[in-house]
Amino acid sequence: MVQSQFSTGIHDFFRWWGGELRDLLPRQTLLARQDHARRLVVSADGARLKLMLERGGQSEILAEAAEPGEAGLIELAGVARRRRGTPLGLRLGSQNCFARNVELPAQAEADFGRMLDLDMERTTPFRTADVLTAHYVLPGNAPRGKRLVRHLVVKRKTLDPLVDGLRTLGIEPAFADCWSEDRRGGLPVDFLAARQDGSRRGARLAPVLAGLAVALAVSAVVMLFTRHQSALAALNARASAARSEAASVRIAVEASQTASAQIGAMQNLLRQRVPLARIIEELTAILPDSAWVSDLRIDGGTVEFTGFAKSAAALVPLLEASPLFAEAALTSPVMFDTIEDKERFSVRMKLSQGDNAATAPLARDGDAL
Repeated sequence: MVQSQFSTGIHDFFRWWGGELRDLLPRQTLLARQDHARRLVVSADGARLKLMLERGGQSEILAEAAEPGEAGLIELAGVARRRRGTPLGLRLGSQNCFARNVELPAQAEADFGRMLDLDMERTTPFRTADVLTAHYVLPGNAPRGKRLVRHLVVKRKTLDPLVDGLRTLGIEPAFADCWSEDRRGGLPVDFLAARQDGSRRGARLAPVLAGLAVALAVSAVVMLFTRHQSALAALNARASAARSEAASVRIAVEASQTASAQIGAMQNLLRQRVPLARIIEELTAILPDSAWVSDLRIDGGTVEFTGFAKSAAALVPLLEASPLFAEAALTSPVMFDTIEDKERFSVRMKLSQGDNAATAPLARDGDAL
């Protein structure tokens, strides 16, 4: 029993030390090495789960769950336990992995992950808290100084139940990736790497972060105060500009309303007046053929005209009988014109407000005929 405990301790030590050395290797190197290593893969592409053995780019289906969901995962976990020591990972179907290509500066390769996540928040509906992301550099031509990067996104609600299910069964997933488009293998990514690397770095950097906490707190207070003052100044400037703009708009609206009211009043006034053509037409119909008009003037609602007729007094009753005119009367003594052999007369009358004949052009004050 003592020997067994000693062997277990030696095994745990080398496994820990191997993990520490593996963390020092570049991520792309690890992924390239895994392509040729023996590993188990739980494929979650479709309703049923499959357990496959991969090595050197070749895959072999070991088992297929008869039932979907948690029951199928338990069934595959039983098969996977028979191959202890072989890492096991998860592989999602391409329909569960959102992919896009992005060109990034080659000099910023160390920050590709952070840059892609920030751009994802800005250009896609995904949020960092709801997804897991990974990326790899695509081979091929790219503009000088650029890298063409494939960015992959998977929803946590798709991957987390599978990860948690395996952990509940005592199996720690070693990786999580997506099927390639040709379904010959997985893409060179690991959605679990960011979370695992973050937790390991957090444990290692905890003492350093604790030492910097005080300095960061002080600088944060100073920066917060400075930003607050800058934001307040910018807000005041915007508010002043908005007030000036609002005042200009208000003046323009008031001027527009005044002009509109004036136009409406003018239109109402014009609609209430009788057109000049209507007045001339009515006079032509009333006056006999032996009479004519030599001068016509319209001033508001008053019509005055001068003319010649055989009998000027006989015209007044005719004008009074018209529905267009009212209060017709001679305004000057009737004089006999020997040249025209007729009586010269002047008549003043008022326009009736009840007339609705207003389809012709409107008369203007002071129009004369």
